[in-house]
Amino acid sequence: MILLTGATGFLGMEVLARLLERGDEEILCLVRAPDDAAAQERLDGVLATLYDDPAPYRGRARALRGDVTEPITPPDAHVDVVCHCAASITFDLPLDEARRINVAGTKRLLECCATYGVKKLVVLSSCYVYGALPESPYYMDEDTALNVSRHYPDIRDLAEVDTLCNTFLWKYPEIATAILRPVPTLGYYVHSSIGGYLKLRYVPTIMGFNPMVQFIHEEDLAEAIGRTLETGIRGIFK
Repeated sequence: MILLTGATGFLGMEVLARLLERGDEEILCLVRAPDDAAAQERLDGVLATLYDDPAPYRGRARALRGDVTEPITPPDAHVDVVCHCAASITFDLPLDEARRINVAGTKRLLECCATYGVKKLVVLSSCYVYGALPESPYYMDEDTALNVSRHYPDIRDLAEVDTLCNTFLWKYPEIATAILRPVPTLGYYVHSSIGGYLKLRYVPTIMGFNPMVQFIHEEDLAEAIGRTLETGIRGIFK
């Protein structure tokens, strides 16, 4: 069984579709809702968005009412794989709420993985953890320092989450933990700050400033997450 967080979000939807189409495992989706019925209704709405006929997949996509900021108790069936896509990186939430979701939520999830003997864990981080500094190299790899806290305190929680997961990776070598740091994501479902900026009728720029910027399409990122789950590789990947 696979536990997926963030299944009702733009990227989690894409990941859910790939898991349903490529395997036969049951997908347990953590969904915020007042009760179990409402949680399943939200998840059924996601399936209706993804498929013209979601009926073949409803039996394998099951909602688990809950929140990453609360203790997570899986059902009786054993969860072997966890995919964490529930981080907030849109910068439109109050700082205390974003920190509660990102840092406290990730801590809860890592505790769950260690307690229930999960075999694979994939955590979606962000390239924002590197920060944007004048001295930053054009090409950053996985060994580049996480400098976002130096000048961007509003999103320093992303670096804290990344560090938590990196520590978990080495503390529990028996769990195949992979941390993915994608560049900004664009696509049909995604809603992001950079996407909103590029959708403006007139995109403001600074004259004489032409930085190199990388993007990844939401489908390609979902594909990368799916492949990571399939292979069970461990480590940090940008």
